[in-house]
Amino acid sequence: WLRLTPVYMLIIWFYTYIIPQTMKGPFFNMSDEIKACQENWYYNFLYVQTVFPDKPERAGCYGVSWYLADDMMFFWTTPWLLAVFLWNKLLGVLLPLLLCVASITAAWIVAWKKQLRVGTFDSSPYHDYYYNPPWMRAPPYLIGIILGMGYFEWQQRKLSVPKQYRFHVQSFMAVVIAVLFGSTVWGAQKANDGIPSSMKYSDNNAYIALSKPAWSVGVGMMLLLCFEGLGGPVGWLLSRPLFSYISKLTFLMYLLHPMVLALMFFNKLTPIHYSAVNFSFNFIAAVSATMAIAFLGHLFVELPLAALQTLLMSRLFGHVMGGASKKAATSTKGRFMSAERKGEYMQIGVDNGEAEQGK
Repeated sequence: WLRLTPVYMLIIWFYTYIIPQTMKGPFFNMSDEIKACQENWYYNFLYVQTVFPDKPERAGCYGVSWYLADDMMFFWTTPWLLAVFLWNKLLGVLLPLLLCVASITAAWIVAWKKQLRVGTFDSSPYHDYYYNPPWMRAPPYLIGIILGMGYFEWQQRKLSVPKQYRFHVQSFMAVVIAVLFGSTVWGAQKANDGIPSSMKYSDNNAYIALSKPAWSVGVGMMLLLCFEGLGGPVGWLLSRPLFSYISKLTFLMYLLHPMVLALMFFNKLTPIHYSAVNFSFNFIAAVSATMAIAFLGHLFVELPLAALQTLLMSRLFGHVMGGASKKAATSTKGRFMSAERKGEYMQIGVDNGEAEQGK
């Protein structure tokens, strides 16, 4: 909470009171969002704005922050799930699995009863009742916890894929991953082929309930292959040092990009006409500007606040943090040296409990 909240609140304040003063275009319209932030900002401060599906105005302040709220609630529940796993490993795996199944079932039922539509331009309370509530978005997080528990046990027992089966395992999992990714990316194509979309309600409801868990299973399988040295070109790409530098900016890029888009599009003087070239240039401009501002924010806001937080925590819990930091440093050094001897060290950034990159 201390790590995320200062920067998060500063950006909301800037977005609510400063950015509107720069808007000169005829298409500027942020009145609803500005009002929501002025009246309901404390729900964002407490990370609970997504638990009121019947009162969408409470989640109307800085729309992309739904993820921070959900992720924070998942972060709070993780220690309890891990405690159950340490007490009884079978129960520790079954509990998140049952919660995942319950969430998927609930999503399917709600999609059916509320007639939710996944299509971008179909009118339905999709965001209020599915996209934002944490009980609907829990499966990817729970799947990650289950896979983490499984891989922990795999390592504890010092297991590995036999050499004679490595290619077969790699090929089989690669096919499954491709099917999962392909079905989630193109499975809702009919949802965006017209207004209203032509996607059947049965297909629509199944896609809402299953697409994000399926994508998460695919990502988890891909990471397991990488961890076991079977990632191939994907593992090679993800292990490039460049990603370790970019990962330091992703949190601020996630929070800042609505501000950049508002500056770009609400200041336009003419209507926007779609073309692949036009939107490609807009995309490149938005990403570049967001990355540049995030870099400055990381240097002059995020890092100083992180240093103040470290200083505060060391003053309050100095003896505890000192011992933990020393132990962690020793453990980390040992793991790195061991990995270097084996020639298998992969530098892969994994977001745990922060505003990760979206699912």
